[in-house]
Order: sequence, then structure tokens, then C-alpha cells
Amino acid sequence: MSTQVTLEPQAQPGSSAHSHGYVPGESDIPVQSRAERVRSTDVADFAPISRREEQWKYTTSEQILGLDEDALNEFMGDFELKAPDNVTTAWVGSEHPAFGAAGIPEDRASAAAWGSAEQAYLITLPANQKLDCEVQLGIVSHDTAASALHLIVEAKSGSEGTVIIDHRGDAVLSENVEIIVGDNAHLTVVSIQDFNRKSVHLSAQFAKLGRNANLKHVVVTLGGDVVRVTPNAVFAAPGAQVDLLGVYFADAGQQMEH
Repeated sequence: MSTQVTLEPQAQPGSSAHSHGYVPGESDIPVQSRAERVRSTDVADFAPISRREEQWKYTTSEQILGLDEDALNEFMGDFELKAPDNVTTAWVGSEHPAFGAAGIPEDRASAAAWGSAEQAYLITLPANQKLDCEVQLGIVSHDTAASALHLIVEAKSGSEGTVIIDHRGDAVLSENVEIIVGDNAHLTVVSIQDFNRKSVHLSAQFAKLGRNANLKHVVVTLGGDVVRVTPNAVFAAPGAQVDLLGVYFADAGQQMEH
């Protein structure tokens, strides 16, 4: 599965003017295109989830088991990291310049996760260096309480490498993934969803590309009950290229949406 990416106008956070977005007491008209969507980190700026909305036409609020509520637990599962020595990792707060640099939520569940995860796990690829092996991040959940996670992958200018994010276990997890690709950087990000059968996983993934940057983004969904991955790419400068690819294997009764 391959997706062609086009440039879209970017609304200001929380803006609803001329958007047909949710304005309490004013608008009951569903959003018709992605360019019209509200973008905000505040869950109150989004209408309750409804199949009248184009972006939720396959999924109900009941299916996502509370991930659209504004008070989620922070993710408490295990992180299993394998990475070259020149790759750095850190937990960062909203004051860090990378936090929110790639994009902000376009739907209610993403906004709920954004507000509930106070820190983000940041993986940084060093400038002007090619990694000698891929970064492998295993995210293993053992808890089915509704929870939130924020990840950031930043490829500095001139860097080259691959980051694999492998989700496993039992989870009811909403996640925001930011991907920042610096000028002249070449990055591959692979997001694998291989949860146990009853898990629910929502992942909003935002990519921002600098001048002459190149991103290959691959979504692989193998397991879970309801899995919904929504990628978005923004070109911040000329010359960038992005390939959005995906594959899934579903059994009867599973819902997997890319």
C-alpha cells in the first residue's frame, strides 16, 4: 500500500475559522477534507467522535475504550532499546524545542494523548553521520488501562539511518509519534503493531521534512483488536521527498486502519 502525499494549508492550533470544524453551539457540519480539520493540543477543541466525521467513519468511540477521554494514564510499559553508540535518547518536556516541532493533533484521541503524556521519549540521530546499524525500540505493554505515549524521532541535518518501533503486548494505548527530518537527512521509520488480540492502539504520526530531506515511512500492522495509524507529512522546505508505505495482515473480526 502506497500513499501519495500532497501539500496542505496548515491551520493555527485551535483555529476553527473557515474550517467546518467543531465550534460548540455553532457548527454541526462534518469536516469534508483533511485541510479543513481542526488542529489543536486541547481535547476540548474537538467534537465527540462520530462516524459523521470523515476521519472516524470506520470507528466508534465505544471501540477505542476511553482513548478519547482527556485524562489518560501515562504509559508504564517497558522500553527495549538497541542502538548505535552515537544515537542519544532522553525524556523531554514540552519546553524542549523538538516537542511539537513536527505537528500537533488533528483528532480528539490524539489531543487526549498529547495532554496526558507530559514527557516525550526523544531519539536523536547525530548530524552528518550514517548509522552503522538500525535503531530498534521495543515498546512492550502489560496493562490494558487507557494510557498515552509521546515519541519523537529527530534526524539531524545530514544524518542517515533507520528507526524501528515495535509495539507488543496487551494495551489500550494512544500514541503521538513526531518525526523530524533535518536538511539533507535520509531517514527510514518502521512502525510495527504486533499487539495481542484484544489490544486497542491509536497512533498519530507526524513528519516534518527539511530541505532536500528524504523519509521512508513504513507501517506494519500484524496484531490487535482495533489498530488505527494516521500518518501526516509536512514539507518545510523545497526538495524533500517522502514515501508512505504500509502492510497489514488481519484475521476475522479485527479492525486495522492505516
